[in-house]
Amino acid sequence: MKKSPLKKKKEMTIEDLAGMVAKGFIGVDSRLDKVDSRLDKVDSRLDKVESRLDKVESRLTDVEESVRATRRDVLNIGDRVVSQHSFDQLATRVYNLEKRIPEKKK
Repeated sequence: MKKSPLKKKKEMTIEDLAGMVAKGFIGVDSRLDKVDSRLDKVDSRLDKVESRLDKVESRLTDVEESVRATRRDVLNIGDRVVSQHSFDQLATRVYNLEKRIPEKKK
């Protein structure tokens, strides 16, 4: 059975077109609901990440303050400690002075 090339086409009515558009919107609405659901999940995960980042920032601030305090302590050590060169000079002077003093007799 061959199809006739002169087959009549069915005319499209406004009602038919409105029905097709309505079906299309139903499909879009369903897909948008799925997208909304996924976005809610992403939003929830982002809230968790933001919370964790806040904790990391807080800990980083603590670490930075600790490093600053340690640096201050290290820089202040120079005020309380004699350099090796000064110590060696004093040790040599004391040694030379001790050589000049006669030993006490027991």
